Amino acid sequence: MSATLDADKFASYWGSDTPRIHIPGRTFPVTDFMLEDVLEMTGYIPPKNKRKKSWHGSNQRPKMSSPWNDSEQSDEESDNEDNDEKDNQTSIGLGGQKHSIPLEDLVKRVDETDLDYDLLARLVCQLVRNKGPQDDGSILVFLSGAPEINHAMEAVKRLGANLSLLVLPLHGGLQPKDQRLVFEPPRNGVCKVILSTNVAETSITIPDCTVGEPSL
Repeated sequence: MSATLDADKFASYWGSDTPRIHIPGRTFPVTDFMLEDVLEMTGYIPPKNKRKKSWHGSNQRPKMSSPWNDSEQSDEESDNEDNDEKDNQTSIGLGGQKHSIPLEDLVKRVDETDLDYDLLARLVCQLVRNKGPQDDGSILVFLSGAPEINHAMEAVKRLGANLSLLVLPLHGGLQPKDQRLVFEPPRNGVCKVILSTNVAETSITIPDCTVGEPSL
C-alpha cells in the first residue's frame, strides 16, 4: 500500500482471530543527477536571449507562440533568433565534451518556467547511447500533460532518429490498448522510452524501468 494504516484497529474490527500478513518494503540504489550534470553530460548549450511571452493588460492572458503571432516578429528579431539557434546547433555535442561557456552561465540560461524539449531529448539520446549491452531497461520521463508529451515525442524522435528507440506516451486520455503497450518488452536491441504523466508515479508501476527522468 502507498499509505500506512492502523493494522490493530482494522484487525479488531473484523475480530480477534483476524489473520495478519506483514510484507516488508525494500529500497533500491538511486543516483541523482542535477541540471549541471545534465549540461555537462550532453554538451548542450541552452539558447540565449529567448523571446519572452508578452502581456497586454493585467486581465489578458499571455500571447502564446503560434504560426500567427510568430509572423509578427520583426526581421531583426527573427534574424537574432535564427543566429542563436545556429550557434546553439554548432556548439552542441552529445559526448559530454567541455563547454566553451562557463557552466554557471549555461545554468542561468535555462528558463525553469519553460520546458526545453531539445535538452530533454538530448538527455534521452545520451542515456540510450551510454546503456550497457546487458541493460535492457526502459527510460521513464515524467511530464505534466498530454500536450507536453506530444512535443517531447516529436523532439525525441527527431534527435534520436538514428537510434533504436520505441517511444510511447502514457496518460489518461489514451485507449486501454495503447496504455498497455508500456508494459510490453521491446524487441532485442530496442530501448523503450515512456513519456508519462504522474499516472506512472501514483497509479501503476512499470517493471522494467531503470532510468527515471523528471521533466527539466
